[in-house]
Amino acid sequence: MEEIGVVFLITGIILIAAALRRPEPFGFPSIFFVGVLEMIDLVSPLFGALVVFAVVILLLAMPFLDKSEEKHPRKRLIFFAIILALMAFWAAFTVMGFL
Repeated sequence: MEEIGVVFLITGIILIAAALRRPEPFGFPSIFFVGVLEMIDLVSPLFGALVVFAVVILLLAMPFLDKSEEKHPRKRLIFFAIILALMAFWAAFTVMGFL
């Protein structure tokens, strides 16, 4: 769990540094929302909003769905794969938004 915390901390620092280094003019989205806005551009706005809502609900429900005694992420392969897939999609849509 400590390694995951370090990864999130480094990712947050990189995103904040990128947002501060490249200030957005008024009316443009923040760097944090580029991935979501790109996904909504590719699909209908209603479907995009439903996907974002479903991801938030899935992340909130994940501790209640996984009842295993094991705490290490490598031993929880299904949930670890879900988190990795969500992070990969978010990163891909963010990169697509800047291209």
